[in-house]
Amino acid sequence: VIYALLLSNVVLEGKGPASCWILELGPRSFIERKMDSIDQTKFPEDLNKAEVKSHLKKYLTPEVFEELKGKKTSHGTTLWNCISSGLVNLDSSTGIYAGDEESFELFAPLFNPTIEEYHAPYKIADGHKSDMNPDHLKAPNPDPEKRYIRSTRIRVARNLKGYRLSPTITKEERLELEKKVVEVLKSLEGDLAGTYHPLLGMDEETRLKLVADHFLFKKGDRFLEAAGSNRDWPEGRGIYYNHDKTFLVWVNEEDHLRIISMEKGSDIGSVFNRLCRAVNELDSRLGGFQDTEKLGYLSSCPTNIGTGMRASVHIKIPNASESPNFHKLLDEYHIQERGIHGEHSVSSGEDVGVYDISNRRRIGLSEVQCIQDMYNGVVKLIEIEKQYLKQFTGEVFPTVLNSSNINSHLKKYLTQEVFEQLKNLKTSQGTALISCIMSGLVNLDSSTGIYAGDEECFELFAPLFNPTIEE
Repeated sequence: VIYALLLSNVVLEGKGPASCWILELGPRSFIERKMDSIDQTKFPEDLNKAEVKSHLKKYLTPEVFEELKGKKTSHGTTLWNCISSGLVNLDSSTGIYAGDEESFELFAPLFNPTIEEYHAPYKIADGHKSDMNPDHLKAPNPDPEKRYIRSTRIRVARNLKGYRLSPTITKEERLELEKKVVEVLKSLEGDLAGTYHPLLGMDEETRLKLVADHFLFKKGDRFLEAAGSNRDWPEGRGIYYNHDKTFLVWVNEEDHLRIISMEKGSDIGSVFNRLCRAVNELDSRLGGFQDTEKLGYLSSCPTNIGTGMRASVHIKIPNASESPNFHKLLDEYHIQERGIHGEHSVSSGEDVGVYDISNRRRIGLSEVQCIQDMYNGVVKLIEIEKQYLKQFTGEVFPTVLNSSNINSHLKKYLTQEVFEQLKNLKTSQGTALISCIMSGLVNLDSSTGIYAGDEECFELFAPLFNPTIEE
C-alpha cells in the first residue's frame, strides 16, 4: 500500500506511533523523494557499477564531485539537479541535464568534456557562430518531380533568456513564459498566423485532430522525468500552428520552444526561409534566446546545444540504402538515418525503403551549414538511387548482379563485355536486351534469369542465350 501511494504522488510522513500516518498530497514526485534519500555530501557509488557507461560516470570523478558538490547557481541549481537523471537511469548514455544557463559555466568540469566528446571533433575553444539567413543556403529543389522526397522538416530548440531550463523551472515561471510566448505567437501575421492550443483542458476533437496530424507531443520519457522536466504536466504546455500547418511551435516541452517549419515535398529552401522568418521574429520580440559565444544556443540537454537544429527529409531510397557504402556515405556527408516513426524505428509495410535523413552535426557550424550537410547528402543519395534504377532501363550494366549471393546463368554469362555488345540491339518486333533479363534482375534468386521475348532473341542475343542453353 505504501509503495502504491508513493507511486501515486502521495507523501507519507510518520507521526507518533508507527501505526499512525499522515498522508500529504503534494507536487513532490517519487523521483524527488528518492533523490532526497541520497546523502548528497557523498560520491554516488552507483556510478561505479560495471553496467554504467554514461558520460556522467566517465567525467564525474570523485575529484570533480568534491569540487562541484557544494556549488549552486543564482537560480538555485545544484550539481544534483544536473545529475539526477543519470543516477536514476543508470543506462543513460549521457546522464546530465542543465538546470539553467549558468549550469554550463559553474559545472563546466562535468559539462565541457561531455560536450566535446559527444560533439567531436568540436572543441569549446573554437566557439560557435549562428547564421539564420536563408539567402546563404545553396539548395535548389533536389527532387522537383517528387519521385523520392516525401516531406521536409526543420526544427530548432530555443530557450528564453532569464528563465530556468525545464529541469528546474518553477510552475509560476512556466505559466509566465507560456503567457509571454502566446501573446507574441497570436500576433504573427501572413503565413505564420495561426492558433494556440494549450494541452491542459484540450477538448477531445482537437486532441484527436492533432494526433492525426502528428503534431501532438507527449509527456517526456523516463530520462526527462528523472531530470524534472515533466513536473506539473500538462500545465503550461501547448502547441501553436499556422493555418497551412507548415509552421509549429511547441511550448514548454523539453525546451521552452521547439520551432518547426515543414511541408510536403522537397523545397528545402522554402522550409528554411519560413523557419528563419519565424525564429528571427520570436527572438527579437521575446527578449532574446539563451546563447553563448562558445556553446551557441543552450538547451537543458548538452547533446542539443549549438544550433539546436534537426533538418530532415523523408526520402524513399530502397536501393541506395542497400549499397555497401551506404553508411560510409552518411559519415562523409555528416548525416544520419532512422525510420520515419522516430529514433530506433524501422520503416515497414508500404514505407519500406523510406528513411528519415537528417544532419548529424549541431555545434561548431551554423544553421545554414547544418542544412547544407543534409542537402548535399540527400542529393548524393538521390544520385545513387537514380544510378541504380538505370540498371532496369538497360542504360548501364546491372551491377546488382555483382552480389556474391547470386548464382544465376544471367550473372555468369552477362559480362560487362557481353552487355556492351548487346545493350542497343532490338529485334524486328522491338524486344531489347533489358526485356530478356528483367526477371533475373528483379528476382535475384533466379536459377536462370533470362526469357526470350520473341524467336529472334535466340539469334540476336546468342552470346547470352547460347552458353546458358548449353550449360
